[in-house]
Amino acid sequence: MKRKETIRIIRKKFEKLNRIYRSMIIHFDPEDIHDFRVEVKKLKAFLRLTGITGAASGNASGKELARLRLPRKLRELYRITGNIRNLQLQQQHIRKACLTGGIEFPDHYLYVLSTGAATQVMLADYLVRGKKSFKKEERRIVANLPIRPGKKADERYLRMHTKKIGDLLTPLCPTDEVLHSIRKNLKDLQYTSTYTERYNRQPGFLPQQSGYLPLTYPEIGSFTSLLGDLQDLCIGIDLLQPAYINRGNSEKEKKILRDLRGQWLDEKSRKQEEIYVQLKEKFQR
Repeated sequence: MKRKETIRIIRKKFEKLNRIYRSMIIHFDPEDIHDFRVEVKKLKAFLRLTGITGAASGNASGKELARLRLPRKLRELYRITGNIRNLQLQQQHIRKACLTGGIEFPDHYLYVLSTGAATQVMLADYLVRGKKSFKKEERRIVANLPIRPGKKADERYLRMHTKKIGDLLTPLCPTDEVLHSIRKNLKDLQYTSTYTERYNRQPGFLPQQSGYLPLTYPEIGSFTSLLGDLQDLCIGIDLLQPAYINRGNSEKEKKILRDLRGQWLDEKSRKQEEIYVQLKEKFQR
């Protein structure tokens, strides 16, 4: 990819990101937060692709490549909005589970989640106070792009992520961290598919011999969705740790929350095994 084209793509991504950002900071609505975080992930994936391009060309120093990372303030806002979204989703999931099971709402626990989300919103407000866009960060990234992009960097990017996922599928029993890492790598490929798709499933190549990803791009989307649901379940279980459950709740509420946690743990184990088996089958063909 030529440098001019890279700059055009980055500017377009920042344009969309800034538009969503300005909408999000008004009320921190769950949908706005989701859209903002998706655009940040897309930008991160593209910058990783661009960073490999610079490394391959040999024209960018380590310091310059480090500057192709997501800007610090944007990284921090991404982290805080992640906290807000987790607490918002937990409230939704708890209410849905209670309605489905005919269970009384754990009102005190829901209040704890709500106040926690409000605190995180205040932190986000303070972080971006007076900031209307990320134009300054955009200019810095563009200024640090390598002059001459490396050849076939997109192909190497695909091969590298394919190898990472294959290596992560080696253990017999998947952990939360392994499956989360697999999802991140698949997301990277999903968000950069425009630049790597032509190298995948090349005629005459076997995935295990060529290093090409043994998944179609629709399959990548399907697996990232399944792994995303699993990740939400893991976060929900973490938010039902004793430190949250025991925070001033009645014994009746504690029992409701412990029972829900037990159900979610069983569901998590089942989903982990199913997804892991399906992925391994794809990579072992």
